[in-house]
Amino acid sequence: MTTANERDTTPDAEKRDTPKIAEKVRFWEEQDRINQELIPRIIKQHELFSAHVEGHEDVRVQMAALDARISDTVDEAVKQAVAASGKKMEALEEQVAETLEESSKSMSKLEGRTALAIMSTKRQARIISGISLAIAVTSLIVAVVS
Repeated sequence: MTTANERDTTPDAEKRDTPKIAEKVRFWEEQDRINQELIPRIIKQHELFSAHVEGHEDVRVQMAALDARISDTVDEAVKQAVAASGKKMEALEEQVAETLEESSKSMSKLEGRTALAIMSTKRQARIISGISLAIAVTSLIVAVVS
């Protein structure tokens, strides 16, 4: 007699637990059919992935070349900007020099005119002084004679 925990090992129990060969054949046929469908897909995916990786192996080289081109372009743009600003600075310096020269000429002319005006004013002041003195002397003589 067997207990509940013990397994029944009679030939009938083995027949019940053991799958039939036909079931095993069907299982392996189904597995084969699945494999026939999946394996080509997996191979195709592997080929696509490999081609993708091969297509991107030189990305670092391309990135370095692109970086070099960008750097060269930026350097050239900076050189052009510096040259342009240098030319503008030279033009401004020339304008400042011309303005200073014109101002100097104007100041010289103004100083000359001012000197002439001062001399003319002094001359006029002397003349007026002389006339005033003559009038004063004449008035004194008239006052003494009268």
